[in-house]
Order: sequence, then C-alpha cells, then structure tokens
Amino acid sequence: MRFFIALIVSQQVDLAADNFGITALPNLETKLIAADSLTPIAALQMELRDPRIDETEQALTQANEHYFSARTSKTKRKWRDRIGDLRDELAQLLQADQFVAAETVAQLVHWNPFDQNTAAGFFDAQWMFQMNGGFDIVIGNPPYVRQEAIKHLKDAFKKNYDCFTGTADLYVYFFERAVTLLKPDGVLSFITSNKWYRAKYGTNLRKWLNQHTRLQQVLDFGDEAVFTAIAYPTIVIATRRPAEVIKPAADEQIRVLNWAQQAPIETFPAVFAAESFEVAQAELKDEGWQLEPPLQRQLLARIRQAGTPLGQYVHGRFYRGILTGLNEAFVIDGATRARLIAADPNSAEVIKPFLRGRDVKRWQVHFLINT
Repeated sequence: MRFFIALIVSQQVDLAADNFGITALPNLETKLIAADSLTPIAALQMELRDPRIDETEQALTQANEHYFSARTSKTKRKWRDRIGDLRDELAQLLQADQFVAAETVAQLVHWNPFDQNTAAGFFDAQWMFQMNGGFDIVIGNPPYVRQEAIKHLKDAFKKNYDCFTGTADLYVYFFERAVTLLKPDGVLSFITSNKWYRAKYGTNLRKWLNQHTRLQQVLDFGDEAVFTAIAYPTIVIATRRPAEVIKPAADEQIRVLNWAQQAPIETFPAVFAAESFEVAQAELKDEGWQLEPPLQRQLLARIRQAGTPLGQYVHGRFYRGILTGLNEAFVIDGATRARLIAADPNSAEVIKPFLRGRDVKRWQVHFLINT
C-alpha cells in the first residue's frame, strides 16, 4: 500500500484537469488479501473434474480483471455482483464434484474477498487470485513466536511441513511455505532471526532449503539493532529451484556479509562491497551453517580435528540447564541488588552474576544482571 500511495503523491497535479490530473488507484480489494498463509487447503483435483469448473474459473479471472480497472461506482458494483455470482456458482460446482472434500468447499465458500474486516483462515493462490504457477517474489518478515506459544498448532504443522520440528519457532514454517508459493526461479526475500541456521530445531529447515532453494545472499547483522523488535536479524535472499536436488552443485556460491561494523547503516552498500565474501552452498551442513570467511572456516576445521567437540563428548545429550521458573522474580538489576544487600548484607551470598546470550560478545563477557 505504501508503494501505491507513493505512486499517487509523485504524480504532477493539474488543477484544471479532471481529478486534478491524478490517475486513481486501481481497485485493490481482490488483490490485497488478509489470510492465514501457513494454512493451505487440500489441493484441488485438476484431472477428472467437471469441465464447467475450469470455465467458471476463467470467467472469474476475467471478472476480477474488469473490477480491478473499473473507474466508476456503477461499474464496480456491476463487476462485484458478477464476481459474487461466479464464486457462488463455482462453489456449487465444487460441492457437487466428488473429488473435492466437503471441508475444503466450506472454507472456500466462507471466504469473502470484499469483507475487509475478516481474515481468511487459509491461503490458496488458485482460489484467491486464480493463479496456478506461483508468485514471482515473496517478501516477508515472519513473526518471531517461541514454540511454547504454538503448541495448539503443532499437529497441523507436522502434517503440512517437511521442516517440522517440535521445538521450532513459528517463523521456521514461513520459510517453507514461502518457497512453495513461488514459481520456479521465483525470489524469496525474508528478514528474520538468525537462530535457525545454527539451532538444532533448524536442522530440517536447513536441509530443506539446500534441497529446494538456491541461496543468493545472507546478510547477518548479529546483535546490531538495525530492525526494531527483531533479535539477531538476518536477511535471506534465495530462489526456488525448478526441481529438488539431493545436494547443491559445487559451483553454487552464496554472497555472505556478517555485519560487525560500528559504522552507520547508511554505509551498508560500501561495507557490503568491501566485506562480503562467498561460501559454497554445498558446504552448508545440515547440523549447522558456518557462514564465515574462508580463513575462519579453515581455523574451525583445524580446531575440530585437534579435539573432541563438546556435543560429541556428551553423546549429544546436552540440554538447556537450570531454568529460573519465573524471570520476573529471580532476575534483578544492579539497583535492586544494591538495595537488597543494604537491607541485609547476607543477600550478597545468594545473589549471583547472571548472563544472557546477548551479553556474551567476542572477546568479552558483559555482566548486566544479577540474580
């Protein structure tokens, strides 16, 4: 919407012309959809179905095109009514078709593209946009929701997503869904947390992306607050492979930037040109991605050869450790610590330094909180 508004304000105003010379926006009701994009509907059977379904879908596509470009309220009403009639007709044809589940038909019938106050409980590009080939580009900033808050959704995710892991955060599933919505060679552009390409819960996603996407760029901003409310932000740009592969080709390179600068974000283009480096996609392992320059990767390989990794030493059985149970009760700041010790000097014996992951930086540990 911001893009369309920019088109309007950039037009030259002519006070003597109709509508001041401003070209009105097209009718976007059928182009801007609010929907649960993680919930697909069962694929509609394309073969052996009533040919009238295809005819009605084609008529619906044409009606939507007429509505999109309508310039008067009378014309809009005409095509809006026509769209409603065609949707009802199509729903009846689908309902009579034995190859379409009743639950699917109910979802389709319930959705109204002209109801701007209700979000659809599913997303289907064929039904909503009459398109079958996939999108040219999918741009997103998936919500960061921890797995503890989505327990009620896990059964559905397990059914619908190859990258499912019981401990995965919500944004993991947006990656797979976005790629499947693309046409072959379509572009994915995501802003998200970087945790998934190192965490154990990202194993299935890492494997899936290697098989189904050609990674183009990964821009890791670490703990720099370049985006509001996103911890450890990263930008991933990839294209959908025309066909699944077992392993990326040896010549497929990713351009990577690990933002470790104190420079203003406005200098990003120059920093990217000077500091980015290439990583072969085939070198990205399912157990974790090493997005580091060649010399650092060589050093890590030497370190691994010289000793036993901790995970291997404990046979993979390492966990989260002791939890507070309630951070609000047990984690305090320095001022509270000083007040408690002033009231009772013995408090100093039970109040211990406390670290979060964000407080551990390269070459230093920053104790901010006491408990």
